[in-house]
Order: sequence, then structure tokens, then C-alpha cells
Amino acid sequence: MRRVTWESASGPWLLDVAQVIREGGVAVLPTDTLYGFTARFDDAAAVERVAAAKGREAQSPFLLLVSETASLGLLARELPPAEVLDRLWPGPVTVLCAGRAEIGRRFLGERGTIAVRRPGTPLLVQLLQAIAVPVLSTSVNRVGQAPLTDPARIAAEFGPAIDLLADGGPRSGAPSAIVDLSRRPPVLVRAGAHPIDLVELERRWQRADQALEGGVP
Repeated sequence: MRRVTWESASGPWLLDVAQVIREGGVAVLPTDTLYGFTARFDDAAAVERVAAAKGREAQSPFLLLVSETASLGLLARELPPAEVLDRLWPGPVTVLCAGRAEIGRRFLGERGTIAVRRPGTPLLVQLLQAIAVPVLSTSVNRVGQAPLTDPARIAAEFGPAIDLLADGGPRSGAPSAIVDLSRRPPVLVRAGAHPIDLVELERRWQRADQALEGGVP
């Protein structure tokens, strides 16, 4: 396992981290919530390495991170209106929407939904842009245990299972809020640090529907 420091500013180190992931490696790095396992979503071997490290069954799909809202079109078969997504992203909010079958069983929930987040922290966004494809992200823990927040413990427990650890020091924070946009009206699945106004989301969705139908000039 290679260990690098997650700096406060971008530099060659960030491109090195991106290269490890882009070439099929598994990394652990700070996200906009907690530390997360990270790998290309389209590299089956890397995805399975993360699943094996966590002891995770296929019935528990992984979250996906994207650098921009437009990337959702690669993953979803039904897109929520941009006006709704703009209310939630960027930030620590995970949205559920209908996923494309071809992205694979590791990312599809029971109802065919995918979980996607567009983070807002600048360094993480730059990293995702450098990787240039969506990545999986999942907390650093074995199934049934609490997420690890100390890089020393992460290295001790998962060092042999990963290629790189980006050490940003001990971290704490709330997990992301989860909003189901595969249903109308939207449903709050899990509260998080970011407040969610479901009434406003549905209002925006209705306005988008009206505009699509020509009801709004």
C-alpha cells in the first residue's frame, strides 16, 4: 500500500492519486463526508476488490460519485429535472434514481435504482475530473461495523486490500442525506447535515413538468 498526504491544495500528488484509480487501483481517501473506498465504477475487478474487503454482498449496491450533473446521464435511464438536482447538488446529498441496467448489479438496488452524489469539496471535484469517469464510494469498514475515521486504523485493517491511502488526518462528520428521486413526490430516505425541503423539490419538479408541456413561457 502506498500512502500519500491529502493536501489542502491541489498539486502533482492529486494527479498521482487520480492515476492510481484511473488505472484500476483501489484507493481510500477523504470524501465530502467520511473516508471512502474509491475505484472506477467500470472496472469490475476493482469493484469486486472493494466488495471483498468489506465483506459486502451484491444485494447492497455501492454509491457512485460524479464530478458534474451531466455525468448522471451515463448512469441513469430516467433523469430528474435539472431544477431539482440543482437544489441538492453539489453537496453531501445522495440521490436515488432509475439506473441503467448495463452499469451492473453492484450498483443497482432492488427497484433498479442507483445512488449518486455530486460532491462540492473542490479537491474531490478536481480528483473526479482527473479520473474522468464516475467512481464508486463506500465507507471504510467491514459490514456491520462502524466506519473508520482514523488513517492509522485504516492502514492497519485494510492496508493489504488497497493500493493507496490518501491521509487527510482523522475525520468525523455526518453521512450524506439520501433523497429518492425515483418517486413522486420525492422521499427523504435518510436525513443528513444538509437540510432537505421536499415541498420545494416537488414544486420545482412540477414547474419543470409544466415547462416541458409548454405551460410556462
